[in-house]
Amino acid sequence: MDAGAACDAAVAGLLVWIAWEDIRRFRIANRLVVALALSFPVACLVQGQAGLLVPHGIFALGALCVLLLGFAAGICGGGDAKLLAAALLWIGPEGTFVFAALLLPAVAAYAGGARLRLLPARGEGRGMRIPLGPCIAAAWIGVIGLPHLTG
Repeated sequence: MDAGAACDAAVAGLLVWIAWEDIRRFRIANRLVVALALSFPVACLVQGQAGLLVPHGIFALGALCVLLLGFAAGICGGGDAKLLAAALLWIGPEGTFVFAALLLPAVAAYAGGARLRLLPARGEGRGMRIPLGPCIAAAWIGVIGLPHLTG
């Protein structure tokens, strides 16, 4: 297994853990998001992609500012905002469309499962809140996996 595949596997494993914890507790631990964010520069250096550090960092920081406004408005949780920013750090602007294209159906599927009471949620009807961690993780793992599937 090359360094890139090892990094992808480690990130995917951490994302599964984050998703499981968010489903169980409706919380995303800061230490797990920090681990993802801090592992990005290491992965860039190991894979010889140091040139991604600045543009991806600026992109993620800008996104975090917007996402924290969403948190302040009650649109998403703080952990969701931080996890999305970490995802955008790794994925960068060049992978954001694919990430969004995978995230939307993941959120819709989870919301549908929650409405059918197959998946955990809080509240009911229009006030229902779902954990976004599993959706973010699923979309991020999809972005990670696509290059491995297409060669």
